[in-house]
Amino acid sequence: MGVGIVEEKWFDILVCPQCRGRTRVQKGSIDCTACNRAYPIIKGIPNLLIGDSPQVAKRVASERELYQRMHLASSSPSLEIWNASKERTRSIILRYAKDMACKTILYLGSGRDDLHLAFDSRETKFVNVDIVFEALDELHAQGARYCVCCDARDLPFVEDSFDMILCIDILHHLFADDLPQIIARLAGVLRKQGVIVIQEPNKYALLRLPICWVPHRMRLFLRNVKMRLSNRPVGPAPHESPLSAGQLISLLRRFGIECLDRPICLEYPGSRWLTAMFRRLPRILFTIPRMFGYHFVIAGVRAPVET
Repeated sequence: MGVGIVEEKWFDILVCPQCRGRTRVQKGSIDCTACNRAYPIIKGIPNLLIGDSPQVAKRVASERELYQRMHLASSSPSLEIWNASKERTRSIILRYAKDMACKTILYLGSGRDDLHLAFDSRETKFVNVDIVFEALDELHAQGARYCVCCDARDLPFVEDSFDMILCIDILHHLFADDLPQIIARLAGVLRKQGVIVIQEPNKYALLRLPICWVPHRMRLFLRNVKMRLSNRPVGPAPHESPLSAGQLISLLRRFGIECLDRPICLEYPGSRWLTAMFRRLPRILFTIPRMFGYHFVIAGVRAPVET
């Protein structure tokens, strides 16, 4: 399987995550022509993680634990709610991909999501990226042709490589201090007039009130206390912290990405009375569902640099 992928020469868009040097494909590895660092190709999947980083090791361990919890809770109500919100986002993604004729797509934090099946592989190069190799291996075995294991902070792609970038419920899994670096890198690999679609849990969702106003360090302390009392992992990874739509829009604009439309508020799946209440609100209160919605979706376009 790995040989077939190498023959397609799609590795030409890969660069060294350490020095951004160009790479060449060797037997079983991708080598940087600048710093001579070698990255293995395992089961047809390039592994471009910088393995000597303690923070990467911590992130991999945290995300692997999350995937294991999701696998064990594959029939849980919370996962069903997440899948319902994801389906609406999928329709939004397909609409933008069609309207903007996207041929190269990067899915950051794909995990085991089979979103690539919604696109014709003969017309679209759909690249799945994740920090957990096991998730990509499972996805690759199901027919995903393009998978890369790497760190979101050091995306190993040539500038202006993608027409569309997808981030579905991934940014809040990343360290808050790293978000500017990650958004800057995403903007770099996105082509001019390319589109980025982001779905995130809302920081001010009703289910998070009033805990969302508690300082982050205090939330970590309460989480650790609960974990010690229950003697098992509790809730999200320690560094997870949901964003508001306003925070994300400001961050995108900082790196030259402008919103195409107003943020789309995803309703509360399984809470019909709450959804009905939002729909009946008078126009003067239209900001309430946008402010306190379950999830939000933002679509932005990379504006060309003015000269």
